[in-house]
Amino acid sequence: ASWMRAASVPRIEHVEIPAQDPERATQFYRHVFGWAFERWGGPLEYWSMERQPGADGITVGIQRRGPTSASPVFTVYVASVEAALGRITAAGGRVVEGRTAVPGVGWQAYLVDPEGNPFAIFQLDPSAR
Repeated sequence: ASWMRAASVPRIEHVEIPAQDPERATQFYRHVFGWAFERWGGPLEYWSMERQPGADGITVGIQRRGPTSASPVFTVYVASVEAALGRITAAGGRVVEGRTAVPGVGWQAYLVDPEGNPFAIFQLDPSAR
């Protein structure tokens, strides 16, 4: 997707906002900030912010509130989810949901830092299945 790019230095690239009613949430952010969203296909209830051509910055996703999405979660893009998982657990982080494919896009994992803050990591890989 055009809004995703590999980062040489890991940085926050994306924020997921959980919602009881994702349609209502997308309408709210459209009205307040003028953000446009596109729903991803398939069974996943996920709306991704459409980035304007040439625009930079953090993107936003809205998903139905669930076990790994009880509060907003920031996502850090990494070169390798597996390598990052090793560093995170060695430093005291805890895996909530291990390496999972986002088909045709990449790999993700959900974690908690030693202070109890949720976050995610993501690796671009169009061959992910």
